[in-house]
Amino acid sequence: MVFAEKADPNPPEYGLHHPAIYAILMAAPNDAPDLEHSELAERIMNHDDSVHVLFLAHGRRTMSRHKATRVVLNEVQDAYARRDAPLVICTLVTSRKDAILVGRQNPPGIVMTEFERWEERLEFCKEVMHRWPGVPMIAVTNSSIEESTVRFDLVIPSPLSTPSLLGALEQTLGATPSDRLVQVGEVTLDKLNRTVISPKGEYHITPKQCALLEMLMLRNGEVVTRGEIMQEIWQTNFLGDTRTLDVHIRWLREQIEYDASNPKYLVTVRGKGYRFRTR
Repeated sequence: MVFAEKADPNPPEYGLHHPAIYAILMAAPNDAPDLEHSELAERIMNHDDSVHVLFLAHGRRTMSRHKATRVVLNEVQDAYARRDAPLVICTLVTSRKDAILVGRQNPPGIVMTEFERWEERLEFCKEVMHRWPGVPMIAVTNSSIEESTVRFDLVIPSPLSTPSLLGALEQTLGATPSDRLVQVGEVTLDKLNRTVISPKGEYHITPKQCALLEMLMLRNGEVVTRGEIMQEIWQTNFLGDTRTLDVHIRWLREQIEYDASNPKYLVTVRGKGYRFRTR
């Protein structure tokens, strides 16, 4: 049971046309969903404990190789459907463009990418880090991976096999719940879904806002200088114009502070930078 290889650019959002549910029903025998498939679809519709695994396969593989990969994804997805664990819903795509399109429709909980040469997927991995900060990335390759700004959580051998994928998911999912959440006092940041929860409410934030808030929360109580922030979040040492940073701070305050002009959590330290505090 795997998503369609290409995503509908205008997918319906509800009911049985939900892309994950459509894939499950289509996978049922005799074109009719059995009880197990129906229960799986119901779990997804009822806001689900599912984890979307986005798998970007090597685009130059043979059809038989892609078919073998689909078989592995099906077996792993079915194995998780029978466990008392989060559902694993897999999407197989063969191009960076399709991967980003699918991810926009259904944000991934884990991203896997298959490649022969590291350079083939460098830009895609950077885009994943930008769009979905904190999402675990798994490489499927037999090549060595050079040191770079991209860090994979796991590397497993190619071709993909059911035992290796099960092992990788078990290891990754075991770490996901704690790694995806950052909580300081009354403020909780969900890095996977890019949402922040505070006494003011729950809000969806942009990738840059998410990365900025995570940096400040992880250094709770410390003064984080403008230079550190610009280097970490915007990858620049230029401090001649930090209005972009100021705007992002203002946006974050509007999401978490009752009174953005008199902040309680995200405070300015004159001449230095910013501090996240809980009291």
